[in-house]
Formats: sequence, C-alpha cells, structure tokens
Amino acid sequence: CRNQNGTVNGTEPRSAFPTDASTGPEVDGYDETFMSPSGHDGGWTIDEDGAVIDGVFHNGVVTVAGDNVTIRNSIICGSGNHIVMSDGNGLTIENSVIRGQRGEVQDPSNGAPCQSAVAYGDFTIRTSEITGCIDGVKASGTTEIYDSFFHDAYANRFGDGAGTHNDTVQSVGSPMPRLIFEGNAAYQDPCTSNRHFQLAPLEQQPPTDLMRVDGNFFYGMKGFNLDRGFAVVDGIIQGNTFAGSATVGPFSDPMYSGDGLASIRRVGNVYEGSGSADGNMPTNYQCTPG
Repeated sequence: CRNQNGTVNGTEPRSAFPTDASTGPEVDGYDETFMSPSGHDGGWTIDEDGAVIDGVFHNGVVTVAGDNVTIRNSIICGSGNHIVMSDGNGLTIENSVIRGQRGEVQDPSNGAPCQSAVAYGDFTIRTSEITGCIDGVKASGTTEIYDSFFHDAYANRFGDGAGTHNDTVQSVGSPMPRLIFEGNAAYQDPCTSNRHFQLAPLEQQPPTDLMRVDGNFFYGMKGFNLDRGFAVVDGIIQGNTFAGSATVGPFSDPMYSGDGLASIRRVGNVYEGSGSADGNMPTNYQCTPG
C-alpha cells in the first residue's frame, strides 16, 4: 500500500494542483510509512456518532454507520466492493489515503481490487489521495470534494483499447442535492476510462440543487456526461484545466454530453496551453491499445 513514485497515468503530476506531497497524512506531519495499526482485521464498522479516527493504518475495508464521523491523517488500503462505505450522514475524510490494494482481486471479470474508493451518500473529502479502484467515488446525497488527488485508478484495457469503465465521480440512482468538486487534480487512463463525471444514473432522481466544478486539473478521456434525466437547478463548470489540446489529446470528443448540461454554465475552462475548453472541440486523439 505504499505510494507509487514518478508519473501518474503516464504523465508528470502538475505541481500547481494537488499531488502526493500535498495530500494525505503528511499534510499534518505524519510519516506515511509509520502509521499506527487500526487494531481491526479486514472489515471494520464505525457505528459511533461523532467518532474521530486519527492517524491509523487499516488493511481492509471500512463501513461508516455512525453520523458525523471523521477519518483524518489515516491510510485505508484494501480489496472489496468499496474501500470506505458511507452508511451514515456527515462523513468527513481529510488528509487521508484511500487506496485499492494492488494485486488483490474483488472482481474476477476484470481483476479489479475494488469498484470505488469511497461510496454513496453524504460525505466530504478534503486534501486526500484516492487511487487504485475502478471509480474514485460513487456519489449520492451531499458530496463535496476539495483539494484532493485522484490518480491511477485500476484500469484494464483488455488488449484492444476497451476495458474498465473508469470514472472519477459516478452518481448512483439516489438524490444528490449538492455536488461540489473544487481544487482537485484527477488523472485517468486515456484509453480505458469513461469520464471524469458520469452523472447518468440508471434510476430517475430529483434535480441536484447545486453543482459546482471549479478550479480543477483533469487528465485523460472525456469530461462530463449528465444524462438519463440528471438535472441541475444551479450549476457551473468553471476555471478548470484539461490536459492536452483539442488536436493532440488525451481528451476525446465530446468533452461534454447529455441533456442535463442544458442548465450548466461553462466559463473559463481551458485545454493546457491550447485555449478554451468551454465547448466540444474536434480531436484527432487515438489511444494506444494494450
């Protein structure tokens, strides 16, 4: 469960945005190589309201059943459907690492250790590192993510450029009244991944009152899909940087898709070194299979 060094998804991490050095327990001065063990083996259920988990390493998965639980300065690394499952209200994860355990298999169909790092409703993530599962987070309820580092999701190309359906944020068929994604860096494999935001639930849900995607860095594949009845009352995608250019990639066309985008303002988004990314621009990018 140690950090990988060097590139992320085949590119250099952008130092102006969150990286390994600015996220995780070391933000509060902890040494990530010497963490106190959680004292729990495998599955760990936290059911005490207001519990604070501080400065621990847990090898396994965590279910948060209590309300207003805080996990900070910790590393949770394992294999399972979801590494942290939020079954309560008001979960906060800060200065932590949530990682799928490399080499472990939860889904034999594709070899993945986990479907998502953090799943379901009503959570806030701050200055944390999310890596190693197919999806970053499965979102429902109020979802707020700030200043965090998403990278190296589990990707399997199956030899032909197709493969795992990676998303940074994927909604599920439950109400999501508030979605804020601000100041983060999100890197994805430019061939196997689906989108950074797959907000197209299989089941109809009420409109999202507020959606704000602001000041992030995105690398790899398509940007946003808001579809299947996903609607927003007040939405803006602004000030984000997308790596590559409209003609070089790694982003593929279209950047934005879905009926739900009708209510979203797009302002000041750019391709890295290549001008506006507020609209769908044609691209010649082709991924390399294998």
